[in-house]
Amino acid sequence: MESSLRIMSINASRRRFLFLGVSAGVAAALGVAAAWPDSAALEDDAYRYGFLTAQDRAILAALAPAMLAGTWPADAAKATAETLSLLRGIDTALMGMPPRVRDDMRKLFGLLGRQAGRVLAAGSLAAWAQVDPIRAAAIITRWREHSLALMQQAYGGLHDLTFGVWYGNPEHFADCGYSGPPSLKLNP
Repeated sequence: MESSLRIMSINASRRRFLFLGVSAGVAAALGVAAAWPDSAALEDDAYRYGFLTAQDRAILAALAPAMLAGTWPADAAKATAETLSLLRGIDTALMGMPPRVRDDMRKLFGLLGRQAGRVLAAGSLAAWAQVDPIRAAAIITRWREHSLALMQQAYGGLHDLTFGVWYGNPEHFADCGYSGPPSLKLNP
């Protein structure tokens, strides 16, 4: 009787050991996958970025057409040129921001650049390169109307940065009905 209990105890502990080993392996794999960076990247070899990484650029390139809906070009070639112009302008603007703002933006891009962060913050299983403008519009609407102030702040920061760069470009003054700054005539 005592030996059968001992065998049952050994089998139970062996099963428990195997279960815990498999569970730990699955948990580790899920943890690595969640922390793994998103593979989306937008390369722009013609410009030296000071702040934005290739991954940051992929995130912004996915969100910009939705943020600038109504003014974003429908033509693919024009949209590509506008994307690069916008990203370069955002990079320049961020380089001129105070360190705290840059740190906050780095944290936001770091969160959105991870698979788990993208799923939790944006609700998207698709990589940023596969996010279409309709899905991007849903993401930014969700951030704008979110019950957490932090999500609203993330939306506000990206919105103000994107709009400031877009409408600060003289090529887009007419998009908002601005004829440009007045010209000064100096008398000699």
